[in-house]
Amino acid sequence: NCVEAWIITRNGAVDDRHANDTLRDPALDGYCGYACDSIMGGIYTLGRSYADFPTLADLKDKLYYCGIDGPITINIYPGTYGNFNFTQTDIFEGQSEINTVTFQSLTGNPADVILVDSNSTATGAITLNNTAFYNFNNLTIQGKTGSTYSRGVYFSNIGSKNITISNCIINIEPTTANTHNFSGICRSAAPSTRSDSTINIIN
Repeated sequence: NCVEAWIITRNGAVDDRHANDTLRDPALDGYCGYACDSIMGGIYTLGRSYADFPTLADLKDKLYYCGIDGPITINIYPGTYGNFNFTQTDIFEGQSEINTVTFQSLTGNPADVILVDSNSTATGAITLNNTAFYNFNNLTIQGKTGSTYSRGVYFSNIGSKNITISNCIINIEPTTANTHNFSGICRSAAPSTRSDSTINIIN
């Protein structure tokens, strides 16, 4: 959404010379920003050009600018997706224990939606860093292959809470190494005065 403004009257007279009093960004079609038609809540789709949100980044943008006033379910179209990373900045206005954000397979079949670790650093297919109020349901969570680590769900640092992982298939690369680098679900930091809480794993 873009805005362009100019003067139409000056001292009671018509001003038709807009070239010298128009407020706009010359690189754009005016001053552009994000406008919301409503606060978010309900069921949406993700993963196609014609979906409510073609990408996860598009979804996060609207959550950031528009906020949440009810539980949200994101039905993901069949396919393979990367960069499902959530940090403290991904707890959006209105998000809570009641107003959660749920990601799930559109078809209900976990095999149809595969989340992969596409990060360049040692993280996971789903990485959660001091975030909250997310649910992941009926998904395949695939750790990295051919690497020095393979993790499905990775709790980076501490402080995440109210996270539910249900009816998911979690795959990691087989190893004989006794290390959290190869884990279906793991946390990188030991508990301290602040730790992860209310983490639900349901199958």
